Amino acid sequence: MPGECDNETPKLKAYNISNAMSHGVDNAIKKTEYIYDRPLDVYIGAKIGNVKGIHTLTLICFQPDGSLYMLEESTMGQFEQQEADYEVIFKNRIARIQGRYAEGMWSIQVYLDGKLVIKDYLVLKKKITSDIVLFDYKM
Repeated sequence: MPGECDNETPKLKAYNISNAMSHGVDNAIKKTEYIYDRPLDVYIGAKIGNVKGIHTLTLICFQPDGSLYMLEESTMGQFEQQEADYEVIFKNRIARIQGRYAEGMWSIQVYLDGKLVIKDYLVLKKKITSDIVLFDYKM
């Protein structure tokens, strides 16, 4: 049946939250502080091992006020294949929200086949430098 594995079920092997993930989940640099004056792209990447069959990875991102900001789903795998590892990278442009909604703790949840595998957050704070409002985030 789709989604079933002979010996193992799919498992989270690694994940990363970064502002750049061009070299993959394992090689991305997890930034702890970032100041921006342009739109901020945040990447949430997951490496899933023991994938055989078809599986789904779902990202849910909540704004600091608790409202839903983003819900995205990705399908991975193939029918009739050997077990393999897959990397899925979601892109999230947080800076499009301006003002008070951008500040605070953003919650991130990732589900593998409906089961929670990642629960993390990042924090955006407003900074004023030379009368210009900039933002930084910490993870």
